Amino acid sequence: MDSNNIEIKDPKLFSASSVLDVFSTYNDAKGFNIPIYQRLYAWGESEIKNLLDDFYNSFKLNNSKDYFIGNLTLNFNEISYYYDIIDGQQRMTTLWLIGLVLQMKLKNFKNTQEQDYNNYWNNFLFNEDNVLLFFTSRDEDNLYLKHLIKTQNIVDITKGVGKKNNAKMVEAIRYINKYLEIKAEDDSEFNLYNYSKYIYEKVKLAAIFLPKTIDLNKYFEDMNNRGLQLEAHHIIKAKLLEKINPSLQNSYAKVWDAISQMNQYVEYGFANEDETLKKHRKNLIDSNYSSINNNYFTKQDKEKDEKSLKNIIDNANVITENNKEKKVIVDNVTSILNFPEFLLICLGLYSGKNIPFDDKKLTDIFIREIREEKFNAKQFIEHLFLYRVLFDKYIIKSVTTNEVTKWEIRKIKEDSNNQYVRYEHLQGDVVQIQSMLNVSTGVNLWLPKVLELVCNLVDEKIEEEPNIDSFVKQIEKVDDGIDTHKWSSSINLNKGTSTNRYWFFKLDYLLWKKWSEDDSNYPKLDGVNKSKIYSFQFRDNRSVEHIHPQNPDYETWENIEHKSLSKIKNQFGNLALISIRSNSSYNNQPTSDKRMDFIKRTKHWGIESLKLLAAYSYQDWTIENMEMHQTSMISILENHYKTQDNEN
Repeated sequence: MDSNNIEIKDPKLFSASSVLDVFSTYNDAKGFNIPIYQRLYAWGESEIKNLLDDFYNSFKLNNSKDYFIGNLTLNFNEISYYYDIIDGQQRMTTLWLIGLVLQMKLKNFKNTQEQDYNNYWNNFLFNEDNVLLFFTSRDEDNLYLKHLIKTQNIVDITKGVGKKNNAKMVEAIRYINKYLEIKAEDDSEFNLYNYSKYIYEKVKLAAIFLPKTIDLNKYFEDMNNRGLQLEAHHIIKAKLLEKINPSLQNSYAKVWDAISQMNQYVEYGFANEDETLKKHRKNLIDSNYSSINNNYFTKQDKEKDEKSLKNIIDNANVITENNKEKKVIVDNVTSILNFPEFLLICLGLYSGKNIPFDDKKLTDIFIREIREEKFNAKQFIEHLFLYRVLFDKYIIKSVTTNEVTKWEIRKIKEDSNNQYVRYEHLQGDVVQIQSMLNVSTGVNLWLPKVLELVCNLVDEKIEEEPNIDSFVKQIEKVDDGIDTHKWSSSINLNKGTSTNRYWFFKLDYLLWKKWSEDDSNYPKLDGVNKSKIYSFQFRDNRSVEHIHPQNPDYETWENIEHKSLSKIKNQFGNLALISIRSNSSYNNQPTSDKRMDFIKRTKHWGIESLKLLAAYSYQDWTIENMEMHQTSMISILENHYKTQDNEN
């Protein structure tokens, strides 16, 4: 099959193409494809007005001169027989909509020449039975364009048809029609036929044909570097879907889209689906779990009010932010990682390889894996869905409810109004160890191993929940096994602001475990009770606080040589980890004033640092008390690692 960019030995990589050229130049292909990684049509009134004004002004000034409107970068797709539009899809789509409106407005002209000329617009709007523009895995948009071609009444088109994804196209058609009507009213010399002919013959795009040998991944990377914001995971989605049966592509694309929305629970991505999609997705989910765990979705839940994810998304009866009539407050959910990071972790789990955790090289990493013979695109998306389901069920998220933000792990539940909601089902140690790791350690160092633990629990035990104590211990082993988290006698914690932040977080976790298990063991400071201890939340604190200030307004630790005093102040016992804001607030206050501020803040906002709480349990912050505190804190760390060694 001939095509301009793959068969011609010396192709013109840069050539001018008018609307008139389109049919004769590209009739060896089905048309132009908007790949799935491209964003939806997004032009509004201002962009369309600027384009139509440029056409109009050029038409009035010199209608025999070509008018260029920008680049159209094309790559011939040997699988689909379409030209993929790599760049320029917004302009091309707008030009197609302008042609549609002009064709509709000119179709009733009685002049034979004008009627014949109007037929040429058909060559631009569709090629044989195919609409010239095609959207990969966006069936609703393709159906909408076909509807526009069949509709013969411009009034019906400008009313719009109710698909949400087509809203911008409806608005564009309405505005184009309105613009032409205003010009006809304001300009007595305006001739719609001549204006239409000018656009058809003289408006040109600078067509850039990518040669067959080009490295598309490198090209996309260069586009991103130039600020064009072509997201890598959209490209990966397109590459994967190319390897899946076309009849299943739309369903798998929808599943991918639901998974990609990390800052919500995955079932929200399946709301308001049509029946055909539900059927395809049901088959996908069933096949997904049959290869990994036959019982996970099909077994009866132990509690009557529990529902499997399969039942929920099949019914699509979930609470969504757009579902206003249900009057449900939807929590604000934030994931601990973004979608490209999640993809890299899941690729490692799926392939069993040590995948580099570098989202800047996401496309290169995936393309390399996709090219391997054993890589199965359909199976990968199915596994990706499994990992996302388990991620939502067993891994923490930051959840804000009524302006209160907490680390939570939630499960699906049906409420009394037959609505599906998420509720806390795992609490305590399992949330604290994950949130401690999240604020102290790169997610790539711990999450893949913990997610693998979860997959093993589902695979091997096939039970509703894991044994929590065992699960926590396994996560603790993951934590202790990270190279930078290994304890040794050579670790120097007396480095002031240079002290490794991780040890403050780890100590707070061990203090939380110690105090939450023993009602009588926690510090009895004003306003501190067991509830305050248990509800302690790890925060992304980064500022090392010197409890006794480094440069106080007056010295409370007297009679010590200045050099020794500076060294003492940088000891671990005199340090705590707090927020930058809190550190600025404490500044160089005397220790007694800091202690009072800490008590006030704890009453209002909770405990910021458990180590600091332990330090302020001393009424007076003397050198002796500081050293006692240090000995106590280090022994907690040492005892933990001794216990771990004994268990191993």
